[in-house]
Amino acid sequence: MPMQENYKKKLSRKTLALVDHIEQHMQSEIVVEIDDGRVGTLACKVDRVEAKILIPENGYFPESSVMHELIHLRRFCIEDVPKLVVCEVYGNWSPALQDAFIDLDNNLEHFVVVPEELKIFPERCEYWEACINSKLEELNIGNSGNGNKQGSALMYWVFLHHVFQSSGLLAKANEIVTRLGILDAVKCCFDQVVPYVESKEQFVRAWFNHLAIPLEAGCLEYIDCRNHSSKEVAVASVNL
Repeated sequence: MPMQENYKKKLSRKTLALVDHIEQHMQSEIVVEIDDGRVGTLACKVDRVEAKILIPENGYFPESSVMHELIHLRRFCIEDVPKLVVCEVYGNWSPALQDAFIDLDNNLEHFVVVPEELKIFPERCEYWEACINSKLEELNIGNSGNGNKQGSALMYWVFLHHVFQSSGLLAKANEIVTRLGILDAVKCCFDQVVPYVESKEQFVRAWFNHLAIPLEAGCLEYIDCRNHSSKEVAVASVNL
């Protein structure tokens, strides 16, 4: 179903303007869809067929969260920013790898989307700090030698230092990466990936280097929402 009037009535003029901008470019309407398994958060999905905002069953639709998802959609649908996907020809494809790439792409998008969101809704800083604090607390549990834990700690440390330079969470993040023995590595990562944040292609390639992801696994998918088409370019073809 399209973005119905009962949802539009919850949005301010500035948010509706972005809805209209995206829909006019796509020449189709953004779909609002209830996701039965979703609790307390929104999400977006975009492919060559349509763009969706996913909401919980209870109709949770706060404007600040909607704006966050619209910024994602604007980047993919209008600004020709690619999504990170598993290459179709990659021999070791698995559902777990696909899910991991979806999560990684979302995290990388947040380096651009969250700062823009906070300029519009500065009160969301508290929400995002709570989200990162929850992730940091998860890293305090379990085996500190876990490779996934080190990768997550790396991501959250760099994100915090890029977006929340004065956050009280910086000390907690420093403590975690120090305990994991990767403090020097995260500082090196920050210096080598953040300069590419405005180029999704180079940003992805730089993160692949630091997370030791096989280059042949990753592709960048460019979606043409207006013409219902897409193309993929190998991450390995991107130069730094």
